[in-house]
Amino acid sequence: MRFHTFNFFCKVFFSAIFSPLILSNHWNHSLEDLDVLIISDHTILQNFNLDTSGFDGIERTFVDPSIKLFEKICTEIGLDAAILNIEDLAPNHSIYSRQQQDIIYNHYDKILLEAAENDVTIISLHLDAEKIEINDFSQIPYPTNEDQESFIYEGGAQLILEQDKFSNETLEFAHRLLFSRFLDLIESQGVTIRPTYQTRLRLQQNISMSIAGQSKGGAILIELGALDELKRLFVTPENIAVNLSDPLRVVANTIAAHRKAHWLK
Repeated sequence: MRFHTFNFFCKVFFSAIFSPLILSNHWNHSLEDLDVLIISDHTILQNFNLDTSGFDGIERTFVDPSIKLFEKICTEIGLDAAILNIEDLAPNHSIYSRQQQDIIYNHYDKILLEAAENDVTIISLHLDAEKIEINDFSQIPYPTNEDQESFIYEGGAQLILEQDKFSNETLEFAHRLLFSRFLDLIESQGVTIRPTYQTRLRLQQNISMSIAGQSKGGAILIELGALDELKRLFVTPENIAVNLSDPLRVVANTIAAHRKAHWLK
């Protein structure tokens, strides 16, 4: 999960003075014409952003090929799709400070809001942690451990919405995907579904989904599986993408069906 930590006043101040140096205009897709916006939320690891770089600081390395493949699949079935990474909004696709990153995240959120207002379908692709020892009882959906001081988070493939900020259309889209063949195909590749989430959505706090979830085009955060397990199964980021191509195709077809059902372009 990502957090905006930079003071709002400073964001405005520095953004106004240094925008040409901090932000880039080379991501210039027309959101009015877009069907699908594919996001990752996380940053590429640097010495100032461990908390936004995803699981173990390497999530982007392992998920980016799947993101690129998913864009290709969407395009092949006639959907106008684009990828938005945080670095796409920085000059030379490079973020050089936490201050700059926070300003870019603010701009990133504005793009998500505009995409939602234009009924774009917004898909956030992630890789989960496999097992983490945690001390937060509330994070265990169905606790059975007698010792409430220490629990093991068991991750895996799952579908996630912001806990209370989503449109009826987003909820409909999420259930359409939940009861498609998506999770079955993931499981058929040997990938673990997060325990208890084979037939239900995960609801949790997420900044991007709280914005994107308002879209009539639908929005969802998809954990494609646990990163460490995917590494054991398929070894490389590229092989992970190839072996998840069938489930990703189901997502693309589900988007197309949802948009057609709601008379969206």
